[in-house]
Amino acid sequence: MHVTGLSEFDGVGPGVPMHVPSRADDPSAQVFGDLAVGSMTGIDAARIEPRPGNRLDADIIEIGGVSGWRPVVFPADVGTPVRMFGAQSGHVLGTIRHPIATIPEESLDAAILTDIDTDEGDSGAALVDPQGFVLGFLVGQFQSSGLSAFCAAGLVLERLSCDIP
Repeated sequence: MHVTGLSEFDGVGPGVPMHVPSRADDPSAQVFGDLAVGSMTGIDAARIEPRPGNRLDADIIEIGGVSGWRPVVFPADVGTPVRMFGAQSGHVLGTIRHPIATIPEESLDAAILTDIDTDEGDSGAALVDPQGFVLGFLVGQFQSSGLSAFCAAGLVLERLSCDIP
């Protein structure tokens, strides 16, 4: 959601056009879809409704297709190897350091912290386990610790009224 410049969007009124890639990266980028709903309270995420004919389908390198989503578990997921899918930087490998962290100063509930080195442009990338389950979505990296924060997938999907089949 932080890339939209809005803190909340309840879906009332016209959708906000979203470009892929970002117009900051490519001023001629085409509109992919429209912002349907989003929040930066407890999560930092948004749902985009693709415009007709637009769809993102891809396999994750060394994993394959997405199997769905699952919640992270403490302490079982500490040290779980993970990959990012959808990151522009190409930095995609890491491990879970903290499966469930509350970060009040960032208004994040149930964040997942990893040691993946992320860059600008990676926001929103999916965090995926070795079985292809989405665990969360990237918010950003904390410079002080070097850890990257992801919103927990279950919390995001519930708040945005969507699912990963």
